[in-house]
Amino acid sequence: MLSKHQAFYIFMLLECALAKFPDPCSIFEIYDARVTRAILKSKCTTVTFGNLKVPAGKQLDLRDLPEGMTLKFTGKIVFECNARSKKAVDYLVSIEGKNVHITGTRGNSFDGNGACYWDKKKKNGKMKPKFFLFHLVDSHVENLNVLNAPAHIFMISNSQKTIFNNIRIDNSAGDGLASNTDGFHLTQSTNIMIRNCYVHNQDDCFTVTSGNNITFTQSTCLGGNGASIGSIGLKRANDVDDVTISYITITDSLNGFRIKTIQYAKGTVSNIKVSDLILNNISGFGILVRQDYLNAQGNVPSRTPTNRVTITGLIIKNVEGYVAEKAQRVLVYCGVGSCSNWRWSNINIQGGSKERLAKCLNLPTGSTGVKCI
Repeated sequence: MLSKHQAFYIFMLLECALAKFPDPCSIFEIYDARVTRAILKSKCTTVTFGNLKVPAGKQLDLRDLPEGMTLKFTGKIVFECNARSKKAVDYLVSIEGKNVHITGTRGNSFDGNGACYWDKKKKNGKMKPKFFLFHLVDSHVENLNVLNAPAHIFMISNSQKTIFNNIRIDNSAGDGLASNTDGFHLTQSTNIMIRNCYVHNQDDCFTVTSGNNITFTQSTCLGGNGASIGSIGLKRANDVDDVTISYITITDSLNGFRIKTIQYAKGTVSNIKVSDLILNNISGFGILVRQDYLNAQGNVPSRTPTNRVTITGLIIKNVEGYVAEKAQRVLVYCGVGSCSNWRWSNINIQGGSKERLAKCLNLPTGSTGVKCI
C-alpha cells in the first residue's frame, strides 16, 4: 500500500508526463528518467517509444518492468555522447522483467553513437559503454534494429526461458575502428533461444561464457570473430552445457566456430552441438579449439595448453565453405586428457595455407571423425 506522500508524488509525475506526452502510454522527444518510470508504473500495459534522444551519460532505464508489460519501439532511439567525458554509463539500455514482450515496428532503431567512442583500442582506450543488458524471465524480444554500438551489444545475463527473434545488428560503420563489440554475449542464463538474426560486428557474433540449454540458429554473422564458446575461466561462473549452434552463415570473419579456455583456469564445457555452418572467407581458423587463451595473445595459439577446463561431448557436423589463403581449416589445441568423447562428421572446409599456423596437440580421446585438416 502506497503512503499518501508516495501516491501524491506518482500523481504529480503522471501529470507531468501527460503534459509532455498527449498519449499517456507513449514516450518520445527527450528521455526523462522520472517521467519514464512513472509511465512504466502506471496502468499502461503497452508503452510505446517513438523518436527519443537519450542525453549523454544517461541510461535508458527499463528495469523492474511490471509483469506482462509490452514495450513497443516505433521510432529512432539516439544516444548522445560527450566525447570529452572520461566517464561512461556501464550500459546504454538496461531491461529487466518477467513475462514481458519487447518489440519494434518497421523503421525502429537504436543508435549508440559508436563513432564517438571508437578508437581502435580495447581496455586502454576511451571508456566505452556496452549497449544492452538483459535480465529477463519468460520473455520475448523481437524485431529490433541496432546501430553503432560503442562496445558489447546484447549482454544477456541471469536470464531464463527467453526468445530473441529477428534482431538486426549493423555495426558496419565500426569496421577497422571498433573492438569488443560482441553481438550476443550470454552468461549465467538458461533456456535461451536466439534465431533469425543478422550480426555485422567486430568481435564474437555469438558467445556463451556460462549457462545451459542455449540455442543460436538460422542467423548470419558478418565480420567479427564468428561463433564462440568462451572464454571460459576466471569468472564467477565457468560452466557451459547444452549449447546448440545451427544453420549459421559466417562470412569475412576471423574464425568460424571456436572454443577458447583460459590457460590454467578451471571450468567445464559439455554437450556442445554445432551443425550446418556455411563458412565464407575465414581469415583465421574454420574450427578452433584452444586451451591456452589469454586476452592479449592473439588468435594463433602459442602457449602451453592446460587441462583444468574439460571439453566433453563436442558434436560438429555438416560444416562447409572455405578459409582464406593464409588461414587454417581446423586446429585442436587441447591440454593433456582434458578433451574427450567428441563426434565430428561431414566437415568439408576448403582453402587455407599450405603451412600450418599451428600444430594440433592432444587430440580428444574416445572420439570419432576429429581430424586436423
